[in-house]
Amino acid sequence: GHVEQWIDFASLEIDANIMLWLRPRMGFAVYLPP
Repeated sequence: GHVEQWIDFASLEIDANIMLWLRPRMGFAVYLPP
């Protein structure tokens, strides 16, 4: 129960961070110059 919830939360957080980090590098996001 509790451990599974923590793993789910951690995996969601990690997945979100990985996506934020990888998307621009894989060309899914467009960097707009300032």
